[in-house]
Amino acid sequence: MKFPMLIAAALALAPAAETDAGPSVLVTVVPARQGTLPQTLMAYGAVEPAPDGATALSLLRAGQVLKLRVGAGEAVRKGDPLLDFGADPAAIASYDQAVSTLAAARQDRARTADLLGQQLATRAQLTQADKAVADAQSALDALNRSGGGTALESVRAPFDGVVMSIAVGPGDRLQPGAPLMQLAKADQLVLAAGVEPAERGKLKPDAPVHLDPLDGGEPIDGTVASIAGMIDPKSRLVETLIRLPSGALLGQSYRARIEIGQFEGWLVPREAVLADDDDGAHLFQIAGDKAKSVPIKIVGTEDETMVVDGPLDGNRAVVATGSYQLTDGAAVRLDDGTAKPADEKP
Repeated sequence: MKFPMLIAAALALAPAAETDAGPSVLVTVVPARQGTLPQTLMAYGAVEPAPDGATALSLLRAGQVLKLRVGAGEAVRKGDPLLDFGADPAAIASYDQAVSTLAAARQDRARTADLLGQQLATRAQLTQADKAVADAQSALDALNRSGGGTALESVRAPFDGVVMSIAVGPGDRLQPGAPLMQLAKADQLVLAAGVEPAERGKLKPDAPVHLDPLDGGEPIDGTVASIAGMIDPKSRLVETLIRLPSGALLGQSYRARIEIGQFEGWLVPREAVLADDDDGAHLFQIAGDKAKSVPIKIVGTEDETMVVDGPLDGNRAVVATGSYQLTDGAAVRLDDGTAKPADEKP
């Protein structure tokens, strides 16, 4: 009769024992480690040519635009044709006249030299003839530099770049020096980002910058090129120019994270940090099979990683996920995808 009574007693005590043990919480963990993260200043801006990165093309002679070969916004390589240009007939006539003038001056100089040899001309006359040849040659050289001897000309890109704007159309008659189009150099593009005036003192030339495109695409890196010394009257921000690698697109918008220092401390996932009114900021480490709450101070944040300061044990793992279900001393079990550090001590 005693055996059935013992079974009944054991069954009666079983629920109480299970209740005392309590349920465990499934968590994932990461090793506790110290390190640094960049301290960044956030700014936004769009890609534009550097101050000396755009060139206005023009011709030094009158004529007519015969054909456009590019459009605004088009990328071009050095030597690509931009437009066909026909010289003004008067410019061609001026060039032909300059050629004739030089030929006549040379003939006159040869005749004067021959007369000097016969003592029928003076050395001063020969000097005047030499000057006439030099003047005629200079005039012709100037016309050659302006393309005066070419009736039809293909204007070509002087460098790799982007056509920013076009000021002419087919059939337009132009005076010497009239603007044709504006080109931006492909290797001289910058991001013009606005920074709060109070933050200006934290910026340094050549500081690294991490750039995230606002309309999608791969992030890129740049460096601070210059920092304005005045507040922009429209945006009320301080303009900061950031050098960009080749391949950036004019007009593209970016979020710029400018490095202004370093955060030092314990590196933990953002999700590991909890904050409430009673306990303040804290996280959990694993001590044996229990969760131990550790008070911390948040030093800084970069993407999904936080830098914190506090009495963490470097030999104990930090709870990465599942911490919101924990209390100090709660039982835990590890997800199969994680493991405690080999040197962890309870």
